[in-house]
Amino acid sequence: MSANHDTSLLYLISNDKTTCQITALSDDLFYRILPFCSIKSILHLFSTCKRIQQQGETPYLWRNLLKEFHPRFYRDLYANPTFDESQISNETKPRWVPTYFSNYRSPSEDYPQSWRLLFQKASMISYPKTVKWRPMHTELKAGLVEPPEREGHNVVRLLHDRLILTGGYTTDDNVYILDFDSYRYGSLDKEKDFKPQWKIARPTVDGFDYSENVFLFAYGCSLTPINSTQMIRFGGFQAGGYSQACNEVLLLTVEDAFPGRPDLIKMTRIHATMKLDFKSVKSKWTKIITQGNQPTCRAYHTATLLCNRYLVIVGGMTDGESIMEEAILDTHTWTWLGFRDEMNTTARYFHANSPHPSPRHGHSVILDESRDRLVLFGGGSGGDLLRDGQDNTEVWELLIGKRWKTNFQQSFPWRWRIIQRDHNDDNDQSSDSNNEGVSESSCSQESENYEHPSLHQQHVYHHSHNRQERLNLGRCHISVKLEPNNVLFFSGGGQVSTNNCLMYHLPTNKWKKLKILGRAPLARFTSAGTVIDGYLVAEGGFSSINGTTLKDVMVLDLIPNFNRIFQALPEDKRTG
Repeated sequence: MSANHDTSLLYLISNDKTTCQITALSDDLFYRILPFCSIKSILHLFSTCKRIQQQGETPYLWRNLLKEFHPRFYRDLYANPTFDESQISNETKPRWVPTYFSNYRSPSEDYPQSWRLLFQKASMISYPKTVKWRPMHTELKAGLVEPPEREGHNVVRLLHDRLILTGGYTTDDNVYILDFDSYRYGSLDKEKDFKPQWKIARPTVDGFDYSENVFLFAYGCSLTPINSTQMIRFGGFQAGGYSQACNEVLLLTVEDAFPGRPDLIKMTRIHATMKLDFKSVKSKWTKIITQGNQPTCRAYHTATLLCNRYLVIVGGMTDGESIMEEAILDTHTWTWLGFRDEMNTTARYFHANSPHPSPRHGHSVILDESRDRLVLFGGGSGGDLLRDGQDNTEVWELLIGKRWKTNFQQSFPWRWRIIQRDHNDDNDQSSDSNNEGVSESSCSQESENYEHPSLHQQHVYHHSHNRQERLNLGRCHISVKLEPNNVLFFSGGGQVSTNNCLMYHLPTNKWKKLKILGRAPLARFTSAGTVIDGYLVAEGGFSSINGTTLKDVMVLDLIPNFNRIFQALPEDKRTG
């Protein structure tokens, strides 16, 4: 059954043209039909009549729709990476409800309606049309922690809605934490001494003070979360001038920041009065000794975690040039499975004779689970971010086989295939008919079998890239997946950079423009950011306009119609 049928499913009219037959369906059949409909049709349906509205007043319905359309958001509600749905009853409440559902944070309120609100807002975050830049203070007040200028650094989100900032070309090795969970609770307490700000967790290395270990300095490295408290750092340059690339593997652990509180994994009630004690936040670096053939030293590569175990490294920059070597690290045994080199020693992992992306750095890779592929976007060539190489707007897919979730070792060999060719040689005014970027075979029949039919109803379109959009795919851009089917892009470029935002729709391999409100930040590249609590939070980077390294925090609200207040850092109300 496809989404093309959702109109006939939702509006079953009898021969007399006056009775809606869908109200005669049993509740079980009614609930079975809904997942085949589009999100927009579902929300409209429950505004049609009192009978259908009554069917929507149950947490069973909205909880299962949330699980169907937004499974990652659903799992995150319970803060458990090994989420066991069988242990959750219809009366079980998640550990928290995000700040933009502030009317439903108390467990004593009408909880079925909060489940509906969760579904509505998660849908809007996943498929944004209008976004707005929040006016943030460029200079924080005295006494507030402010990370120094940096570029080529890392910003990642951990499970407990904790934002981690570290690394880059900067003057310190501290780990900075922006904890949205604590700001939720703190805002309810209304304590006079509550100040939204970054917190510092000074790292140690195997029990020794971090200042004694010079190897912590790195920029252009990757930082990939593997569970709720740990992240893997790989590679990076360890000296100025894009030199001394390494292939070291480090494990960053941010210890449990909730001392004296119930285990959040098992907690099923909202404890709004509990506050986070930042003095107990600890971070530690552990240097990992890996086995197997060591991959080429590199920086400005990508690292993507599959099956919560295998870290896939793609591309990067060495001392003087870009490369396109893949490597796979088993994080359970700390063993490199192999990598492609000039002798093609890993033909069993990748098709040797298939087309292959050119050497590049500063690209991005997104996991598209539904279509069993990794999608690579853009990047640049050369061995210097500002004085060498050229950006490109290519989009490639790495087909990883249908067995990767159940039997990873049997998923090989993987195969690259191009989706969109480089548009940098096209004219800005070129039409869609002249656009050769999208291959007709880019979505195989196999991948279409995995596509949810309702996604056909989302409004997407392909367009020729103008100059700003091309820069969004240039080197060192930010790309973040908006579960389940969109990718959000911000910044990017080299000698010329952008502050533009762009959207990519994975099921159709097409681009989507956004309506952007608010005052846009300064154009930049080598910034870092992620999506948390319905915001794109980005920090720092390098401005090729001013020739300076930046330290400002940028916040893009993905659901501006709800007029939220960004609580984690001070907003500049003078420019709101």
